Amino acid sequence: MKKQNTKNQVIRACVCLERGDSPGAERLARQILAAEPANRSALHILAGIYLSTGRQEQAAKMFRRILKIEPGNADAQFNLASLLHASQQPEESLALLEQLFGTVERSSPGTAEILRRAYPLCEEVQRALAVKNHQAACQAVEALRKETEALSGHPVIVALDNLTSGVGALTASAHISGQPWHLIRFDRSVPDILQPPILAHELLHIQLEARSLHAGKAKTFHLTDKSLQFVLRFYRPWMNQLRRQGWSGEAVRIAASQSANNLIDTLYNAPLDLIVETQVRQQVPEMYAAQFLAAAKFRAEVSQPSLLLSIEEEMSRRLACIGLALDCVRARQHDRLFGRTTAFASAYDYTEVSPLAAKLWDRWEAFVFPPAPADEYRLVDDFAEILGLRQGYEWRTGAATSRRVKPPQPRNTAQPSTNSSPAQQLLPQSKQQGY
Repeated sequence: MKKQNTKNQVIRACVCLERGDSPGAERLARQILAAEPANRSALHILAGIYLSTGRQEQAAKMFRRILKIEPGNADAQFNLASLLHASQQPEESLALLEQLFGTVERSSPGTAEILRRAYPLCEEVQRALAVKNHQAACQAVEALRKETEALSGHPVIVALDNLTSGVGALTASAHISGQPWHLIRFDRSVPDILQPPILAHELLHIQLEARSLHAGKAKTFHLTDKSLQFVLRFYRPWMNQLRRQGWSGEAVRIAASQSANNLIDTLYNAPLDLIVETQVRQQVPEMYAAQFLAAAKFRAEVSQPSLLLSIEEEMSRRLACIGLALDCVRARQHDRLFGRTTAFASAYDYTEVSPLAAKLWDRWEAFVFPPAPADEYRLVDDFAEILGLRQGYEWRTGAATSRRVKPPQPRNTAQPSTNSSPAQQLLPQSKQQGY
């Protein structure tokens, strides 16, 4: 078939499609491919016909042929990933999606719609993988618990509890509590599928502390009266506003102090969480999908920065930017950990938060893995210096409060898994009372 005739055949096939004559278009496309097997137009026409008429296996084969000729074709990658997910092949589907997100030109108008559909598809695929790999993730958590016990020299007790709303786990290490064990109190409402990454997160926090203890460099983080007064300077505009609204002096002081405590607690936890989440990703591949779901759900519930910055009667702009900058860094980490299959950090683009967040991100990018003992404290200090909050806390030895981890909640209300959860697997019978 001559090139001009092929072109005419393609035009005729397209006209058939416009008229709703799929059989005619299919016949013409087959004729073109018989003479010219690599004709891209005919391949796309035939793939579209197979897809629209429910011939999924044939459509998948056609999309594979397209990708051999056009490896970076985003439309073919997305459609093949969708078909693989529908046929319960989540590993192949995810590999294609990661390839799509890694190669697609995001600023191109033609890919915007594909990306809009690809993000939720990726979450569906990860959910299928998390269910498939749940037992392996539970076993990995058990192995991580034993490793933590051997490293720290103390047993780890995981106790089920009814914690306050939004708190998934409260951890008190032996060093913090003075007890001869590490205690992780785990909220009963956390779905089974999300338990492994939360428990792994807590266990790796304990390991960070244990390594610093062995090196003789362990510290605890404190908001003292002196450092509190320093932080409250940032709150004066808001405190004055509350007084004008009729709040009593004591009520203003309590509200500002609580908010300052939350800010400093976030300053401490955010850098450490960056380290730990990276370690979960690197060290426990069995729970990659569950970690993705936990991170994605948490990020989806975070308020949009543009909304927070538009609220005039909130904290000072400086405080708002500090909190959002820390949040932006965590959003960037989520996007990086999961192969850019999420775009949470894009919400911070072109906002006044970006310059400050960029400085924090540059510092995080320079952090060396695996970290040496006590490197985590230096990272906290570096973040504090960038944010102007280094005088807002003190390091010392002694007791500290338990850390709080807010887990995401499940999108749906699916029935719990019949497999035992990590919390149930780790809960020693002799320690269940009272939790």
